[in-house]
Parts: sequence; structure tokens; C-alpha cells
Amino acid sequence: MAEIPERRRAYVKAVLELLEQYGLDGVEIAWEWPGTQVKFGGISNDRESVISLLTDVRAGLKSRNKELLFFGAVYPKVLRESYRVTSICQLVDFVTLFTFDMRPHTNNVADVHAPMRNRSFETESNRARTNIVDGVETWIDFGCPPKKLILGLGLFGQAYTLANPAEYNVGAPTVGPGAEGQYYYEGYYPYYELCLFIGSGWNIFYDPIAEMPFAVRGNQWMSYEDTESIGVKLDFVEEKRLGGVVLQYVDYDDFWGFCGTQNPLTTYIYQRLSQIPSEIGFAIEWK
Repeated sequence: MAEIPERRRAYVKAVLELLEQYGLDGVEIAWEWPGTQVKFGGISNDRESVISLLTDVRAGLKSRNKELLFFGAVYPKVLRESYRVTSICQLVDFVTLFTFDMRPHTNNVADVHAPMRNRSFETESNRARTNIVDGVETWIDFGCPPKKLILGLGLFGQAYTLANPAEYNVGAPTVGPGAEGQYYYEGYYPYYELCLFIGSGWNIFYDPIAEMPFAVRGNQWMSYEDTESIGVKLDFVEEKRLGGVVLQYVDYDDFWGFCGTQNPLTTYIYQRLSQIPSEIGFAIEWK
């Protein structure tokens, strides 16, 4: 579709009809990941086709005052091979970053899913520089204005089954995902479920380099976000003057107040964001 002008036009027409039908404010293109996913039918020219697609969607949205977003990875290989970063950031209003769930269970290593920085045990090419600080700074270094970058925050826990319960530090070997919970598939727990877990016999630890907590009970190992780790990420948002945050997902928060007050994480995020000064507007934006 993205490679053929006639099909792109048909796609844009369909998108605009949906936006009008439901009164939506915009559209996000989530293409994972153009030019690299050959096993799913991708081709190397997808790196160029995504620019053509964004150009046509941008043109269609412009007259309707709608926003265009792009879902972007922070994996070094994808950043190098999938994106023309400067062109993408010129076309879109915002880039929402995949800065959560960055450590798949297939690595067979117990690790936090959204580390701020890499640790000494991460030397393999598939994880080197795959972290929030390096990912965001690479987008900026490749030509994306910080104000267009939206940091992704995962309001969930990612769990593993330890190969040996006696080895539970970050980097310990694992044999697969953690046990399946009540609400989600194995290895993942929404915050409203995990907050009950960690208050019922789990031992709590903190990774000082990744700046995230993790909990251990028996052979079960789980990383998650709390207000302390989210606070570190919001400090980074303020430091880099990023455009904001996006939550994965807002309904994963403790919306019933199972563990205390309702929506503790989103409430904290809202309060912190409201304290961050807005960008200063200039009459001229230098190109």
C-alpha cells in the first residue's frame, strides 16, 4: 500500500473518513519496523515508503487541522535501518517512543523492561544501547526536535521464571515468562494486579543504574514502574524538554483503588507534568 501512490490515496481517504465519522483528533502510524521485518513481508524500500505514506497522510490531515503521530522504536538497529529521522520529524506532530517492554522474555535474562541505561552484563548487540537515555538522545542526534518526542511509560509488570531461585539479581538466567496472572497473558501484569502481589510476600529490590524496581518471590521475578521510577523518567522529560508522555495503558493503573487511592500512577504523572514549564514560543523557528 505505502509503495503505490493510488493505494496510498485510498488509504488516506479511508483514514479521513474515519476521523470525521468518529470526531477524532488525529492518527498515529505504527509501522513496526519499516525496512527490517523481512520475515513479515517487509522489503528494504519500506524505509522510503514510510516517508511517502507520511507525506500523503500529512497532506490529507492539514486542511482538517488534525494531528499526525508516528510510533518509533529506540532499538539502535531499527533507528539506523528503518527511519529517515529528520524527514519523519518534519512531517509529524509527534513521535511516540517505544520506551517500555524493551527486554523480551526470549533473552532468557531477568531484567527491567524500561531501563534508563544499560548495565555491565549487556554486551550483546541486540541490547547494547537499548535504553531510554541512549534511545531518546539518538532520535535527537539524528535530527528530531525534542519537543516532538513523546516518552512511553508502561504501567505494567513484566515477569520471568528464574532458572535458579537462588540467583535473582538483575541479569540472572531465566527459563521463560512468569506465571500467568488473572487478567493478562503470562509474563505481564497490569499495575492494579501487581500492586497486590508486591504487598503479599514479594521481596522488593531496586536497580540503581536502570533506575527501576523489581520484585522476587521464589522462582518468580518481576520488574515494574512505581512513582519513584516514573519520577526519574519525568525528570528526564523535563531535562531534555520532550513533548510529553504516553501511557501503556491508562487503564492498567489501579483505577479501582485496590491498593489504596485510585489511579496513583496517572495522578502522580499528571501532577508532575503540570509542574514542568511549557516550551517558550518564538516568532521564528530556525531550520
